[in-house]
Amino acid sequence: MGRTSSIAAGLWVAVAAAACSQPRVGATASAAPRIEITGASVDGARHVVVSFSVTRGGEGVPGPAARAMAPSWTLAGLATEPVSQLPAWRSYLLVGDELLQQLPVAGPGTPPELVAKQSRQPWFEDGGTVQELSVGTFRYTFATALPEGFDPAETLRVGVWLREVVPGTPDTSSTFDFVPAGGAPRSRELVLDQNCNHCHGLRQGHNRSRTGWKLCVTCHTYQHADAETVDPAAMAGATPATNPNPLEFGRLIHRVHRGRQLPTLYLSSSTAPAPALPPPAPAVALPLPFAANRNKSLLGQKFSVVDDQNGAGEMIFGQVISRTDNNQPARNQPTGLVYLPAGQDYRNCDVCHAGAAQQGEVVTTIARRTCQGCHPDLWYGDGPTDPVHLAHPGGPQADDTRCAGCHVDPGAIVPHSEAHQAPFKSPYYNTLSVKLVAVSGMVAGGFPTVTFSARDLNGPLTPSLTAPVPLADAGRSGRASPVPRALASVSFTLIGPSTEYLRTSPTVSDSTSATSSPPRLAVEDPVVKGQYSYTFTKALPATASGTWTVVITASRSVKTAVYDNTGKFTWPYTGETLAETTDNDVQYVDLAAGVWPGGTPVPRRRVVDTAKCNVCHLRLQMHGSRNQVQYCVTCHTADFTDFGSRPKRADKSGMVNLSTVTTSATTGLPVAATYDGIEERSVHLKVMQHRIHTGYRTGSASLGLAKPFVIVFGSPYFFDDVTMPNMIRNCTLCHVGNAFEIENIDSRQAYTVANETPNLQHQGTPAAPAPSTHSPNEPHTPPITAACMGCHDTQAALTHSRQFTTLDNVEQCLPCHGRDGVSPVAAVHGVSLP
Repeated sequence: MGRTSSIAAGLWVAVAAAACSQPRVGATASAAPRIEITGASVDGARHVVVSFSVTRGGEGVPGPAARAMAPSWTLAGLATEPVSQLPAWRSYLLVGDELLQQLPVAGPGTPPELVAKQSRQPWFEDGGTVQELSVGTFRYTFATALPEGFDPAETLRVGVWLREVVPGTPDTSSTFDFVPAGGAPRSRELVLDQNCNHCHGLRQGHNRSRTGWKLCVTCHTYQHADAETVDPAAMAGATPATNPNPLEFGRLIHRVHRGRQLPTLYLSSSTAPAPALPPPAPAVALPLPFAANRNKSLLGQKFSVVDDQNGAGEMIFGQVISRTDNNQPARNQPTGLVYLPAGQDYRNCDVCHAGAAQQGEVVTTIARRTCQGCHPDLWYGDGPTDPVHLAHPGGPQADDTRCAGCHVDPGAIVPHSEAHQAPFKSPYYNTLSVKLVAVSGMVAGGFPTVTFSARDLNGPLTPSLTAPVPLADAGRSGRASPVPRALASVSFTLIGPSTEYLRTSPTVSDSTSATSSPPRLAVEDPVVKGQYSYTFTKALPATASGTWTVVITASRSVKTAVYDNTGKFTWPYTGETLAETTDNDVQYVDLAAGVWPGGTPVPRRRVVDTAKCNVCHLRLQMHGSRNQVQYCVTCHTADFTDFGSRPKRADKSGMVNLSTVTTSATTGLPVAATYDGIEERSVHLKVMQHRIHTGYRTGSASLGLAKPFVIVFGSPYFFDDVTMPNMIRNCTLCHVGNAFEIENIDSRQAYTVANETPNLQHQGTPAAPAPSTHSPNEPHTPPITAACMGCHDTQAALTHSRQFTTLDNVEQCLPCHGRDGVSPVAAVHGVSLP
């Protein structure tokens, strides 16, 4: 976007007499200001006239002080976008000093006669006339007049923000909707600020001074585009001059949130023209829609916006780069400012749109322009496509007249209301529930018996887990899950004691299996349908004592088809592998009693709440079907690292190959060593999660000592280019109560052990390969230091922690950073204690 100069500041006229000014008390200079628009109208010269107030601490702010805050004004009307004829905001302040040579307002496919030529970008003004009516109340008359012939029945929106108040707050921006001819303004509410705030905290845009989506849309209209980058929906050969990058709010925000998973950063599944519909099944296979875990990234592809007018420069939201850290073979890595949290789903429209007045229109009032926000890879024109675009499976679309027939109307072949849902929230999804009912025989040396229930939306799984009746989901209102109801296995984990888990802790894992020899089957209760008992084939250790943790989990899945043998598209319309998983049930058993319920078990400490994770992550589920934090901690222990997955030397010694690039004997391709040059990386849950959420940040909370931050799990995963979109200092976003205070970090907790250095400690030979267990010589980090340095992984923090840790490893953190210290954690982080 080109630089734009605002209209020169106008005349502030003091109308109220000095005698009317009364002494003011109570408000302090440090109180946050508030601006509020209280009314608006259009005068006879077509200028919008606005009444507004500026207060601080409830007291009016006089003119000079209000002017110093630089109120800045926007103006837009709720019109119709000329191509689709759908409702859309249109700015009346096209005052940018950079001209867009041409702007296809609805993206590729805009009819030539509707392509805007030599158009200016929306911007703001602050050069109108301001009258001070009384202390803190004002009237602003816009310098820019509405065009001749404007429609007085159109809904107008006036927006204002205090440009010099940084950071902005919800009170430093304001909007007001009105109809010049009178009557109720038309509503166009598709999102809610509170939805944005769930993941972002308070979202502050452009120099952190502007807040609230209602203000955003007054500039980010279909008239707005970045003249320095290209619309990703355009085919190869497009330029910023022919297809500038649209900055319309809907298209921009959807693309920004796709970020490094924007489809046009990847090769499409086909460049051929769309096959005829319905396909002559099964002879013709339709190309699959985009999926980041299925399509291959294309090196060099980038999605960015150049924001010169606000001084931000180029903001890269998604880009495919080559990682060659530690002189290793080049590895494509999608990167960028935005990465959708694990577990969240792009189809989950509710995350932004839930509760909005016109929420339903998100999936019903559609056009090519609106769909290309999330799907810029879809090509609606004729012929083959370039490598990153996919011909619209419904064939070429010269206009938007047929969109509703396929995607909205009754009988639609791919209804948007069904396709735009996270599968587990869909009415098709057959929710699986497997819960612990009782545990018995859980004593040292014993073979425990676990009793559990298994059911779904059809009722109990009976008469057996592997052959329930019915075998298939009966469905709900004609919507049946394609996943068979049978459970091939139910898995159990026993680990203890619950006071502290380690990789060396005794663990007993078992599962039902109809295919093992001999079969390990759960037996259904003769009275209670869907209730089963299973006796472990493995015994608890003879030395087991205290409280042990019992975890049960189960899942079932099927590879779905895009369409059936009649040519009908089928849910979830993606060809993905669809899994139905139960929430992990985690319970605690007192081995002195040997049964649950019963005894006096001591549950594992709760530090993080899964429900808090899912505010951003929707349904955080890793490694197949593990979805509860209290289960995660049983594996991600203080002494757990990725050593077992790291590339090893060719000499079969089991030692980590730090840097030597080898050649595959089967493919002839280079095989990488480590990308970070260290022996292992800690995957202790608190350390790993603090680091992942810190990511690419700089400053006191940064990974200066852990970069490149790579965890190897089958493949190397780079986490040093992601970050949490919210305030990382807000510990309460994840932690329960005041669990983040160091008073609650027991000094008796296990030390984090990981040799994150290039000095190999896990030694081995071909005859005796290197073990994953740790030696006393490896780095041991005390529990408080490990927690703090998860985010503050800098040399300064390391030096500080060592300075206040005694020679016998006693941490001296509490006097300064405890609740009563001079720098308590809550105060430094700006967190209010519960």
